[in-house]
Amino acid sequence: WQHLLCKTEIAKVCKTMGYDVKTEASGVDWRADVFATKQVKNQLVKLAFEVQWSPQTLEETKQRQDKYARDGICCCWLFKKLPTSEARQDIPMFQLQFDAYKNPTVISDNNIYLLKNFITEILSGHFKFSQFYRYKTQQDIKIRFFPVNCWKCGGKYYIYHVNNESYETLCGCNFNLI
Repeated sequence: WQHLLCKTEIAKVCKTMGYDVKTEASGVDWRADVFATKQVKNQLVKLAFEVQWSPQTLEETKQRQDKYARDGICCCWLFKKLPTSEARQDIPMFQLQFDAYKNPTVISDNNIYLLKNFITEILSGHFKFSQFYRYKTQQDIKIRFFPVNCWKCGGKYYIYHVNNESYETLCGCNFNLI
């Protein structure tokens, strides 16, 4: 049921985002859990989503990924148990789990997303591979300090608030502090 629920949620999000969607779509020597296509500026975008609930080695994943790449398909892997902890640009892999309320969630960069929100972010182009972020040496932010009197001793201390919570990396990616 967990595998089926994840495939269904992915397919719904893809459809909502304007993609033509098929589940268990087959090619010559591959079968995608969810296969989504969309015409964008005279180019057919082809995406596959694999919900890998059973164990799979990194080598098996690489072989399957190569078949998708050969056919011009970008594939995103969602694993119950990741085959490696190493970040790889050639194979986008993410940890998939269920929360206490049985909602499918994805762990990425130490953040937890509901699966439907994660897929929306991917389809919106908000994810980009990076083994680490390199921040710009200067960021435009505003910090406001507020004087506060201690409720117990009456002494003055300061609290602060950062107004601009959006930052930029050297490669031009924007991100927000959570």
